[in-house]
Amino acid sequence: MFLRNLAISSIIFGESYIEVYASPIFKILDTYTVEVIRDEYGRIKEYFQKIHGREILFKPDEIVHVVLHPLGTRAYGSPIISSLRRVLEGQMHAELLVRDAFMRKGVLSKVFIMKSGTESDFERLVKIAEQSKPGSSFILKGDISIQDLGHPFHELQILDILNEYRQKIVTVTGVPEIMLGVTKAATLETSRNQINVFTMKVKSIQQVISAAVTEALRKRLKVNARFKLLEWTNPEQETRIHAIRIQAGIETINEARKALGLREINHPLADIPLPFIYPIDKNILLETNIQETVTQLIEESRQSLPEKSLQEKID
Repeated sequence: MFLRNLAISSIIFGESYIEVYASPIFKILDTYTVEVIRDEYGRIKEYFQKIHGREILFKPDEIVHVVLHPLGTRAYGSPIISSLRRVLEGQMHAELLVRDAFMRKGVLSKVFIMKSGTESDFERLVKIAEQSKPGSSFILKGDISIQDLGHPFHELQILDILNEYRQKIVTVTGVPEIMLGVTKAATLETSRNQINVFTMKVKSIQQVISAAVTEALRKRLKVNARFKLLEWTNPEQETRIHAIRIQAGIETINEARKALGLREINHPLADIPLPFIYPIDKNILLETNIQETVTQLIEESRQSLPEKSLQEKID
């Protein structure tokens, strides 16, 4: 739970504050309640927290300040919500306009122009218009014309604007469209590129979190401990990496299967680095063909990949 809170807080707010000496384990402070106090030289003097009417001061050794994307000498992180504020507001109003158009069955504002008639005729027309619903039909007698005030839904190209807003949100958050189920004009190559970029982003966040927890451990335990998260890798990419290692003779087939969470196979070549020459008999040498074995490894790993979560490792 601690790692989950740390990751979510860092991603959303762009920063996190770890209270080192909290009991029984580290504690994530509410980001919006903490203020960084500096001296005239920019050095951190203390951390000031105001929450529920209480004021708490922390010394620099009591807090590990995690900044996901540091900008120069800026004391705080850059929240995603702050970067996307206008985009999110624009998307909200655009969606409300679309909703109003649907509620009105596509009929927006109109103007009734009564060119002649008495005052009672005019009042009757107003009453009919007020009692009508979107899509209602009118049967009017007299010199009356109805004009459309325009269709902003079409004129403003709302659907294009919504697509542009979504693209901006995807760009800032770094989540590829293919992982959100958007497959428009997507090919296998573009999907792989998107997932590879996302993998690098996840790894960079893991490195920041690992460094922060390592610093918290060193401050609290006074030992030279190192915390490392198990790096997340795209399953297909990870399988191909193992296949390349097998072909280069770096690892055996069973070693690759074990790393992928698969059971070992009972095969003469499974525990021998390939593509070395394998002796069948004292006087007979056979050059191994590993193409079929590697293909089988990739196929089985797609069907039975273990779910990997955050794990910790202390050296």
